[in-house]
Amino acid sequence: MKELHSISRSNRRQFLWTTGAAAMAAALPTFIPASALGRDGTVSPGNRIAVGVIGCGPQGLGDMGNFLSQKDCQVVAVCDVKNDQLERARATVNAHYQNQDCRIYHDFRELVARRDIDACLIATPDHWHVLAALAAVNANKDVYLEKPLAISLEEGQVLRAALQRQKRVFQFGTQQRSARGFRVACELARNGCLGLLRHINVWAPGSPPGGSRAVTPVPSGWDYDRWLGPAPFEPYTQDRCSADGLKKTWWFISDYTLGFIAGWGIHPMDIALWGAGDLMDGTVTVEGRGNFRPAEGVCDTATIWEADYQFASGLTLPPDCQPRHCFRRHGRLGRSQPEWCSTSTRIPHGPQSRRLQGQAHPQFKSGAQLPRLREEPRRDCQCH
Repeated sequence: MKELHSISRSNRRQFLWTTGAAAMAAALPTFIPASALGRDGTVSPGNRIAVGVIGCGPQGLGDMGNFLSQKDCQVVAVCDVKNDQLERARATVNAHYQNQDCRIYHDFRELVARRDIDACLIATPDHWHVLAALAAVNANKDVYLEKPLAISLEEGQVLRAALQRQKRVFQFGTQQRSARGFRVACELARNGCLGLLRHINVWAPGSPPGGSRAVTPVPSGWDYDRWLGPAPFEPYTQDRCSADGLKKTWWFISDYTLGFIAGWGIHPMDIALWGAGDLMDGTVTVEGRGNFRPAEGVCDTATIWEADYQFASGLTLPPDCQPRHCFRRHGRLGRSQPEWCSTSTRIPHGPQSRRLQGQAHPQFKSGAQLPRLREEPRRDCQCH
């Protein structure tokens, strides 16, 4: 009986000590890292924009790097049909966040189905742009979409309607609008600093012909059928889907793209549109010509082109491929080499605005002092 009493007393002491220690621990303050609350210049995890990346080739990885540098974003998933690109993207994300949390997908539909993802970066081949973007938008994701927007007007209109219906945030990959030089050039044009704008020259690199027709095995770890997707089936040919910009041929095959008239031409055309302002409002007539050389290989988009835009305001705009590429290597389709080409061959691509006399293009010396810019080109800048 004495032994039982001793055990009971010992148990009571242990109980009191344990509960007392627990009470003291509860009374002490709990230390939470400031980063978890967003108080050290970071954004708390619950307030970050969760991003999924669809398309992890060179362009996708480059864009993803910009998202990784944003403190209010966190890349949580990546998707690609090529295992090597997919693993490289996952390793990049995990190394940046110093964890192993990034999920991988081969089918973008599985990625956009995740309810915890807020936005998608889409940098697939062009023929997948609208389909991937529509899936993301219809899953209530905001979208950053690489250029070109689509491979037809109809595709672009369907995507625009979906964005308006779902009320999603959308950004297009025309990053030149974020460059100070282009912004200032547009301000000069829209504020009359160039005089009455009559003509805008636009040019971009031409699309090369050729491309091997040699049928080769699909590289290991590539899902070629999923890469083709909505495009008609064609046997895999050498470098058809290569990520190497010096080798890839899909950039210039009409099943997947419009060629550099869209893939690169969107940049100078966009700046021309921005700088012209309401001079491009109203009706427009368009006439175009192109040279196609499909007999030389799998590449069948226009190697050179000319177009003439006539706007109701009287403004004219003739998009061309790069002057040096067109005039000196392939010749012209109809009109003779214009005078402005001789003054612009050092500039690989871009817009050039002209009035009755004089001209301007958005090239500024490094270190030049430029005015503070607003979200849209200013209409009240002083012309000097």
